[in-house]
Parts: sequence; C-alpha cells; structure tokens
Amino acid sequence: RKNVPRLIEAYALLAPDVRSRCMLVIVGGRGWRGQKEDILHRVALHGLQEHVRILDYVNDQLLTRLYADSRFLVMPSLYEGFGLPVVEANRHGVPALVGSGGSLPEVGGDAALVVDPLDTESIRSGLERLILDDKLRSALAVNAIRNAARFSWPAAARQLLGLFDELAAARA
Repeated sequence: RKNVPRLIEAYALLAPDVRSRCMLVIVGGRGWRGQKEDILHRVALHGLQEHVRILDYVNDQLLTRLYADSRFLVMPSLYEGFGLPVVEANRHGVPALVGSGGSLPEVGGDAALVVDPLDTESIRSGLERLILDDKLRSALAVNAIRNAARFSWPAAARQLLGLFDELAAARA
C-alpha cells in the first residue's frame, strides 16, 4: 500500500548526478509486514546504500527534525484514507510528492505534485522535478503552510459538531 518498492525502483532510475542531490530517507518500517527485507534487497541490487536510509519508527522529536530538514516528502502510496504525513510535512513548509490514489491529492492540495503510483516512470519524473526544479519546489513550499492550516483538530471538531447538528435537525 505504501508503494515503497516502486519508490526505490524510481529513485534508482534517477541519473546519478540527480540522485546525489537528494538522499532518500524511509521512515516507519514496522508497518511493512516483511517488506523490509525486499526493500533492503532492492537498495543493494541498485547499489543505493549510500543514498538511501531506512529508519524504523522514530520519536516525535526526530520526526519533526526530519520533516524540517527535508526538501520534500514522498508518499506515492497506492491508497491512503487520509495521509497525515503530508499535513505534518506541510506544517514545516515542506511540499509533497503524492500518489493519485485515495485522499492524497486532496490532502496535498496545491502543496503537492501528484504522480501515478502504479507507474515507476511517473514517480521517477516527479522525483526529478522536485529535486531539480527549485522554482516548482519553492512554489509548492509557499503553499504548504496554508495547506496544512486547512487541517486542525479544532476545525475537524467544528465540522463534526455541525454535521451532528444537521443530522439532529433532520431527524427532528
């Protein structure tokens, strides 16, 4: 679902000079249900050990630092019900590259570049654009904080209460 094997393949397809500009850091390993060995194998197969870091779950302090130090977030998932990492990255002014499945295009809004998660070349092209095109990345980053502001717990609570009020009124 997270599409990490295709992400590794797409990253491997980048020209070496492009790849050398941006390390790939993968966070959250425990949820991969045995995929970690496959991912490590793919990294080794393509000789990417110097360019790819695989971390398990990290504490909030390190996660915040990773977001803040990132050029962009990559989340080419096949499907996501929401995509909280996109909002978390956006809160740091970090744009995202997201897959077109599920909620990610809506969550990413105008702070994300959308790719076809089933097409390795589409992912590769998106990576290359965000690595090389400073103007595009900056434009998405400018939108990121505003995009993240659309999502807050108080706003979600207000919307939910509004829905309850509507339902109660309709029932009455």
